Amino acid sequence: MKNADTMLQEYVNRLNDDELKFLFDRYSQLLCGDRAEISNFLSKNKEIDRWLGTASGSFEFFNMVDEIGEIVKEVHGVRFKTLETK
Repeated sequence: MKNADTMLQEYVNRLNDDELKFLFDRYSQLLCGDRAEISNFLSKNKEIDRWLGTASGSFEFFNMVDEIGEIVKEVHGVRFKTLETK
């Protein structure tokens, strides 16, 4: 089995432009309901869903979701040549 970092990087790199933009927008804003939308989107991928299912509780689950968010922001910046702002 691949390590989590490799799996997550490969998953995000496989996203098409629209999917990547959707996740980037959700992660960038994190408005009411965005985390739920992100979680629902991520759970559509079997491998990611299985990985998220290993969380021991909600705190760990959301840390895992945020870990994917960091990769999404990085890949979005490379793919669309944007500067990451915080």
